[in-house]
Amino acid sequence: MRSSQKLRFVIKLSLAVTWAIILPIFYSSSQNYKACSARRPKNFLGMFCLSKYMVAVAFYLTGNVIGMALFFVPAVSSYIETSTWRICNILSWWCQAPSYVGRGMHEGQVPLLKYTSFWTVLLSSKFIFSYYFEIKPLVEPTKEIMRVNVNIYEWHEFFPQVKSNAGAILAVWAPIILVYFMDTQIWYSVFCTIFGGMCGIVHHLGEIRTMGMVRSRFCTLPEVFNACLVPRSSPKEKKGILPSFLEKKIFKDLGKSERHDPTKFALV
Repeated sequence: MRSSQKLRFVIKLSLAVTWAIILPIFYSSSQNYKACSARRPKNFLGMFCLSKYMVAVAFYLTGNVIGMALFFVPAVSSYIETSTWRICNILSWWCQAPSYVGRGMHEGQVPLLKYTSFWTVLLSSKFIFSYYFEIKPLVEPTKEIMRVNVNIYEWHEFFPQVKSNAGAILAVWAPIILVYFMDTQIWYSVFCTIFGGMCGIVHHLGEIRTMGMVRSRFCTLPEVFNACLVPRSSPKEKKGILPSFLEKKIFKDLGKSERHDPTKFALV
């Protein structure tokens, strides 16, 4: 690793430690901050009733906001990566390690918007469905369970010191939490199927448009028919499942049987 990369990692680690110290300090001091625009109208922070902690968080999130803006405008990111201007070089050095493979080759604006829209619709559907059909129906039962007093617990052998219904609430919510985090893959599969089918229909993927293309497919029909449905004429030594599968699907002796394929197919 080069010294410049070591320096970048050291500076990033130092900044992370600094923010980890500064933010809790400003947060603890902001608990006693009650002055607003009515008391100190001439002060900028008092005018908008902003605490020092909010200002520190705003400075902390500035880098993430800039990175998000560059993500949504790939032309600017490509210009920064390929530019020889010193400020652009510093930004590129700070954001990522210098790489010349695929440098400046970002996706266009339209594909990026399509990709962002896909994940926005997917996650929005997942969160809305999970809220209305998984989380919201359990809110009232949870409140009812919390209001029930535990005086005589039937399973005192297992929980002799129980004084609340926390275990019952955990048993109710644990499957929902697991499903909440695991059904993202299900939503992704559903949306990939829908959007992939729509994309294939729009772009006519795999479509046979002319009769010439249909006739060209018949050239391989005898070979596929004989390989899949017609048994071998000469008996051979019995082989295992894996060798026979590889021989049938991958290592085909096409040169020996190609001239006999139409004859066998015609006889059938």
